[in-house]
This record gives sequence, C-alpha cells and structure tokens, in this order.
Amino acid sequence: RILYSAGEADATGLYLIERASKTIIPIAAATFAEKCVWAADSAVIYCAVPKQKITGADLSTWHRGEISFSDKFIAINPTSGAVKDIFDPGITGNTLDALSLVYKSTGEIVFINKNNLHIYVLEIN
Repeated sequence: RILYSAGEADATGLYLIERASKTIIPIAAATFAEKCVWAADSAVIYCAVPKQKITGADLSTWHRGEISFSDKFIAINPTSGAVKDIFDPGITGNTLDALSLVYKSTGEIVFINKNNLHIYVLEIN
C-alpha cells in the first residue's frame, strides 16, 4: 500500500493506493503524507493533521517555513479508511506542527515540532 497526498487549488487530500488492485481509497483527513507514519505491523497509519484548512499550495509553503500549522493526531485504518482522533495537543495549551514522525515498536510516535524544533514523544498505547 502507498499513502500519498494530492493538492488542488483549494484543498489537499490524503489517499491510499492498493498496489495489487490499483484501487485508490480516499482518506477523510486533510494532511500531507509527510505528516504520517505507518505502525510497524502496517495495521494503522498515524498522522498529524492541521486543524486549519490546507490547500495544494500549502505543502511547498510549509516546506519553505513560511507557514506553520496546529496539528491534532489521528489513527487511520488502512483497510477501511476509517479515521479516529487520538490526541489534540490544543487541550493542553500546546501548539504542535509535527514533522519527521517515527513509529517505535514500544507504541510511541517520536516527532519534531516544527515550531520550536524540539523532539516530542506521543504514547499511543
């Protein structure tokens, strides 16, 4: 399976391709594939999703450091495409713009907050 994002003028979508059947599954989460990581067993995809609406042009602008986002974290079932909210840092008063997500077999996601370049650990289990 391949996870990818595609931008239009007024929106960005997240999609999953089943390589064998070439079936495309739209995911109900507007984020960039760069803000996602597969669990070790490939049974779940974890993503940081901007709370703000993002457009196709935002990916390049975000990479250049001209904009930042306030993310929440979700879990995606890659078989069904179902999405589940798992954590919103805003409830703790934090603003996180996650990048370089790494899934650890201990059930944690390690990532960098683009806003301050600090490393964070999000416990999933």
